[in-house]
Amino acid sequence: MIGAVLDPAILLPEQAEWMDETSRDRFVGLLIDHLDTLERLEEIRLHWSDELTARLWDDPAVPPWRDSRAWRTAIVPILFKRLNSLISSVDTLSEDPCAADPELECVCPRAEVLFLRLMASVAHLRPPVCLGARNSGIQGITFALPSGEGCFSVELVRAPADWLHLVDVEEHFWPSTRDEEARLAECLELVRMRDFGGSGFLYEFRFGRRFMQDVVCARSRQALARALAKRLVLTAQEAARDPSLHDELLSGSVHRLRVTQRPSSTRVHYTYEEDGRIEFIRYYGPGEHDDGLR
Repeated sequence: MIGAVLDPAILLPEQAEWMDETSRDRFVGLLIDHLDTLERLEEIRLHWSDELTARLWDDPAVPPWRDSRAWRTAIVPILFKRLNSLISSVDTLSEDPCAADPELECVCPRAEVLFLRLMASVAHLRPPVCLGARNSGIQGITFALPSGEGCFSVELVRAPADWLHLVDVEEHFWPSTRDEEARLAECLELVRMRDFGGSGFLYEFRFGRRFMQDVVCARSRQALARALAKRLVLTAQEAARDPSLHDELLSGSVHRLRVTQRPSSTRVHYTYEEDGRIEFIRYYGPGEHDDGLR
């Protein structure tokens, strides 16, 4: 399990930001996208403190979303139900705050101090820090321990897709039986988000039973998942021109794409169904011969 820390700016917008409809929608959308990604990954927990919880709910200086009945109704379920399910509580009462260089921008100085106390409590873990939108331009942060015993740097998460670089997606989501087609489909979707950005899948797809049997024990999982996801974001013409896929028609309706190049030369066979959907039908690992190989 991986632990991470949230920049308070993710939860505490400025009043002017909240009053502007476009900025408010962007703020809420980013928060939800982060939570969606964390819930899908299953392998990341957020270090949090009771003091930060009290700042959200009990402090007289209320966040803008607590100042409106309509938005309380919308935001509270997100924070209580979804955020709480991701939290790992940390005791920070005895900690002095770290110092951050550069300092993070936060509308609430108190929340910033509580964040820095939390960082001091988990400094030995060097947890990644997820930045709010107003701090996302920061290229790196160094935290100085309050004891004067040194400094440490952490990985930064600037966008929801960045969480995917912290988890071995292919290992965690790889199917263990041939019946887990949905798990492999989820793996490909996460690889698409991580490696191909805003490019959506152009095709619906499914996996044949023999294909699932082939891939359960596949060794080149990262290369295989990336090749499948890449094929699904490219048109037929783009896939044929792509130097890593070498996509080609073998015979009849069977196409082949390369997963790894020689000498291992692993391949996938697939077909187009009548409705345009792609069905992956075989995977040939190292040393396995497919009839179309040349």
